[in-house]
Amino acid sequence: MTWDHAPESPASPTRQGGTPPLFAALQWALQHQWRGHIAYETGDGSRGTIQVADGRVTGVECDDLAPARLLDLMRRAGILDDRQVARLERYTRKTGMDPVSAALETGMISRATLAALREATAREALLRLMLERDLRANPVQQESPGFPGRDLSLPLPFLLKEAHRRHQEAPAIRQVVTGPDQVFVRTGAGRNPDLRRWEDIQVSPAERQIFFFVDGRRSVEDLALATCQSIHEVGRGLAALHAAGLVQSLTPREAARRRTRDPGTSAGRSSLLRLAAMTLALALAIVGLRGASQMTPPAPRGTDDFLLLLRQASDLRVQAAGCLFRMREGRPPADFEELLDHRLVVPGDRRAATMRDVLQEAR
Repeated sequence: MTWDHAPESPASPTRQGGTPPLFAALQWALQHQWRGHIAYETGDGSRGTIQVADGRVTGVECDDLAPARLLDLMRRAGILDDRQVARLERYTRKTGMDPVSAALETGMISRATLAALREATAREALLRLMLERDLRANPVQQESPGFPGRDLSLPLPFLLKEAHRRHQEAPAIRQVVTGPDQVFVRTGAGRNPDLRRWEDIQVSPAERQIFFFVDGRRSVEDLALATCQSIHEVGRGLAALHAAGLVQSLTPREAARRRTRDPGTSAGRSSLLRLAAMTLALALAIVGLRGASQMTPPAPRGTDDFLLLLRQASDLRVQAAGCLFRMREGRPPADFEELLDHRLVVPGDRRAATMRDVLQEAR
């Protein structure tokens, strides 16, 4: 079976100026409730497979989801640090296991974290491929029981709508944002007295979040990692901020000079969440200690004040971790392990987290 022989088949991949081949294939699959998998090949020779069933993409096999790519993404996002990556490399050499499976087996990441990472990566890869014209898509009218990436549930209507929206937005974005390595710097906040605080600028929440992280050193890709937005979403936000006169692009030479002057500030090389957790935990600790000094009676004789402070710090860190997790994920954490996987707490905080759970159940 080929698209050309199917009823009401989508536009031919060779048709100039027509619908992009993969977009047309998925649109046709949705209209006809088609089940099967689509093998594709891009103009640069990259190949992959997409599993479709019940109006959804249920699996993707592509270069972006290769274990080495996912491991590098987890390192750049701060999910794994350099020491953990080195341990994984030694472990994989010893066992022959791929690094992602090794990270799961050793407990460095949870299955929930990996599933969220795979889904986000697969979604972005699909949306990019759906807009490529130099691509060939070949359908096979059968499902593959042993499909390696069959753990997704991406609705076709969402993918088609989002790809169409990105296609319409791309020309305006490309006039400002030319690539993932481009670096921007703030411009308007220093001159405008009405913009003394970044949270006061009159833009959308997503654009305000991007503006907060723009520092003249982070690239577009770094900003995507820092804000947990896609590169396209960051590009759209930067284009809007540029139109408002709040940011401007740096030349590659200027960006390199700024990074050389302060090389340790790249968001792609550090865990932003850990820094935010430490900052919020410190603030909570200061408030908590002030309140404790004014409202609680003196500790009984024989109590180690240093151990008491450590216990209070652990409890405050757990509180801060919960707040940051809700801000980042839009939901409360499932358990302590999820906070640990996101590197918002340390293993020694487990007792404090357990006590908080017990107290909440008692209420």
